[in-house]
Amino acid sequence: MSVGTPDGWSKHAALYADMSESATVPYARYIVAALRMPAASSAAPVRVLDVAAGPGVMSLELASRWGERVHVTVTDFAPGMVALASAEIAKLKLTNAVASVADALALPFGDGEFDVVISNFGIGVLREPEHSRAVAEALRVVKPGGQVLQTVWSLNHSASLPLPAHLTMISAMMIARGLPAPSLDGGVPKGLPFDTEESLREKYAPLLPQLAGLRIVDTRSSWALSVDMLTRTLLENPGTLSLVDAMSDSVRHEFGLKVERALMELTKAADRDEILFMGASANLVIMTKQ
Repeated sequence: MSVGTPDGWSKHAALYADMSESATVPYARYIVAALRMPAASSAAPVRVLDVAAGPGVMSLELASRWGERVHVTVTDFAPGMVALASAEIAKLKLTNAVASVADALALPFGDGEFDVVISNFGIGVLREPEHSRAVAEALRVVKPGGQVLQTVWSLNHSASLPLPAHLTMISAMMIARGLPAPSLDGGVPKGLPFDTEESLREKYAPLLPQLAGLRIVDTRSSWALSVDMLTRTLLENPGTLSLVDAMSDSVRHEFGLKVERALMELTKAADRDEILFMGASANLVIMTKQ
């Protein structure tokens, strides 16, 4: 998988749920708001599949909000993430949600088994060709007339937002590795999972014959983290484990100090405890199957 291994994501599942997931919660709510939900009198619940759900933040909000009008299947390829989702389902005493291990690239479900498929940056962070394979799988398991909704990080930053979060983090990691870093006011190395509306439409062009509709909505959010917390997030994020876990303890410690110094330089922070107010943008992609 282009974003790490099941073991890597399981190892840091709790950290991800505590820290990284906080940045994605606003976009989960955008997806929940965009769904077409049935009236209370509907006979059958809407069957929802959450792909690459992590600890299931979006799924559980959906299940809690809509009750028995929906039945949500929470999936992730990392058993540690599924365990967190299962524990939360039990804690909330939800009878309309289940969690299971499933690979977004080969979903263990039948054609047209779900009314809706959702993914909050799960599919969206995959690189090609895996991203297209995952979208094709989502379309396969959703019924005709059903929706597939996903969020994809973008770089549609504007002066009205705080620091551009993703460029700041990418730049800090590259500076720490001694590599040329992108400017915070534009430009990003190729191969990273950021998409404009234009690039998404180009990517989805082969799928258009399967679609009755395709909407792409630019969404924004902001959040606050200290320099220290952001450094920890970068070093312990499961997506970067292939880099950091290969380091010895001493090299990892020195690399962490370099990341922290780079963040302070980029953000003009006075110390490691200073709170950074950061902004991010994402494209909400809403597909309706033909």
